[in-house]
Amino acid sequence: MRPLLLLAAVVCITVAVEEDVFTVIRTTPMEEEHLQLLNLLFKEGHKQNLDFWKSPTGLGYSVDIMSTKDKIEELQKLFTSLHMPNNRTIEDVQQLIIDREVNAKKRQEGLGSFAKRMRDEGGAMNKAKYQFGEYHGYGEIVRWLNEIAQEYPQYARVLSIGTTFEGRNIIAIKIGTNTSRTDKKVVWIDGGIHAREWGAIHTALYFIEQLIVGYENRDPMIVSWVDTLNFYIVPVLNPDGFEYTRSDVTPMKRLWRKNRAGITCSKDQWFRDRCCGGVDLNRNFDFHWGGSGSSDDPCSEIYQGSTAFSEMESQAVRNMMFSSELSGKVQAFITLHTYSQMWIHPFSHARKSVPEDIAELKSVGERAVAALEGVYGTKYRFGTGADILYPSSGGSDDWAKAKGGAKYVYLLELRPGEEVWDGFVLDARQLIPMGKETWEGIKVVIGAVYSSEQANLQRDQITQAQIDQRTRPGRPTNKRRGHTIRRPRTRRPGDRIRQMIVRSGRVTGRSEEREERARLEGEAQLMRGVVHRPTHRHRSKPIRPPVARIVTQRPLVDSTTQQPPQVVQQPQQPVQQPRRPVQQQQPQQTARPVQPQQQSFQQQQTFQQQQQRNFQQQQQRFMQPQQPQQQQCRDTSPWCRAWLRQNPDVCRVSSIYMSRECRFTCRFC
Repeated sequence: MRPLLLLAAVVCITVAVEEDVFTVIRTTPMEEEHLQLLNLLFKEGHKQNLDFWKSPTGLGYSVDIMSTKDKIEELQKLFTSLHMPNNRTIEDVQQLIIDREVNAKKRQEGLGSFAKRMRDEGGAMNKAKYQFGEYHGYGEIVRWLNEIAQEYPQYARVLSIGTTFEGRNIIAIKIGTNTSRTDKKVVWIDGGIHAREWGAIHTALYFIEQLIVGYENRDPMIVSWVDTLNFYIVPVLNPDGFEYTRSDVTPMKRLWRKNRAGITCSKDQWFRDRCCGGVDLNRNFDFHWGGSGSSDDPCSEIYQGSTAFSEMESQAVRNMMFSSELSGKVQAFITLHTYSQMWIHPFSHARKSVPEDIAELKSVGERAVAALEGVYGTKYRFGTGADILYPSSGGSDDWAKAKGGAKYVYLLELRPGEEVWDGFVLDARQLIPMGKETWEGIKVVIGAVYSSEQANLQRDQITQAQIDQRTRPGRPTNKRRGHTIRRPRTRRPGDRIRQMIVRSGRVTGRSEEREERARLEGEAQLMRGVVHRPTHRHRSKPIRPPVARIVTQRPLVDSTTQQPPQVVQQPQQPVQQPRRPVQQQQPQQTARPVQPQQQSFQQQQTFQQQQQRNFQQQQQRFMQPQQPQQQQCRDTSPWCRAWLRQNPDVCRVSSIYMSRECRFTCRFC
């Protein structure tokens, strides 16, 4: 309740005579009550001409407020009564603007050739000249960008991404070898979305200079980036507001924040011009639009607009991001602001809210901050805007991450920091140092995008090489799948028999090997009628039994025909008309046996009995006891005994298939 009473006291402040003198006061909330009061002033203070240069973020963090001199005096009395530390940092804002931006420019022009030598120091080779370290208007910026495109048409192109409420083109420059290519990954950088943040505009222009000069000097890193990626840099995203801030030195114009759409001016009770309207473009994007940190009051500095994307400038960004040229290709989205020295990652609409790939965002962002701080020791805070600044909904950075498809998304609050008092009226002597240190941090982000793209290209090259190797001329391929056809290896007639003898481990000498070979050959002749039941259909298209796919063994080769055994494919349903069992076929095939065959048949029976005993022992060792089956115990395939004779271990190795097809033979029931 007390903060509300204090706010009411502030609202009732009268206006003094010195209404044209604007002053800045800095205070620091030390208690929760202090923070509540400042938040109320931040939300309603625009009705009393309170302009927050630095918004309240938390206990112990300073807040800068600009207003008329008399109102600042009343605020100072209020803060002192609440034991809030406070002091005036700028007595006359307009005079500071004149000294920093008007007189400084005149002094630079008076230096003549010496000033030009200072600007060109460092050996820059850009043929398109721009006076860095100074503030320039939108017309001068566009002229320089067009001159770059004329001097370096092979890797620089100027384009308009849209128009503004007052009819200005929103100019961007595309940097990348062969500017007609649209298949490369994209790095997006913009500045000046808030009109009064001139330092952000100068920093974006400094990045353009570094890319052009670095490519001309054949810097290996810059060359690789420009060859591999496309850079889209929009130095001034809010040209109408930017030009309005340059139209006069009065604080109410120079420190204008929003765009210039829907402006209406009227006289207040003190007969002063009061202009309301314009939209905070960084509250107008369609991500939690209209939420915390924004306002529906057109006179508020954080006015969100009538709807999401109601403004032509935010529409231009959306249309460009979703165009065929950029859609799905933006890997880095960096938007520049001033001031507070913060490196912010999504999301800023609510506290403790982060994207799924936060680990990678933090890794790259923290390395970027370390690189920036390594230049001059400038300290930056890192985190989400909601956690280290204040919650704000409808921001371009959050939208680019959540809906624009960008991966590395960062919002940078550049110089000055809390220890500097001039805020938006930044001394021009800090512009180049600010650009240098920020560029070192940006290079880390670009390097991460480049490394990711190189990894993707290498993976694609390896995949293509594998395809080319598989489909090289002279090698048959399966055209439907693109795979090479593997030709089956042809075996000699005795290979299978020798393999079975060696695997059985029963033969040690040559005489025993000959006897075992004769026995197996005789067995093969007896089972030829079962295993090799020749039919025209089977000869034309032999079917390998499923056992061959589970047991890694080659099929038995006939010693006379040199063809693999013809067996029946695994049936899906029980066979309706099973062939005659093996016991009925054997007497027909042995009606006129010769003496060696009769002896071989007796050996076969003895061997089969021995194998059954061995299998019972193996079953006790390897198989789990089976539950008694309710259905009739029988074989559904006529080849069960033949398979068992070919491989005594087939019941155990292929237990799933054999328990379904050869239940009786394998003694599963």
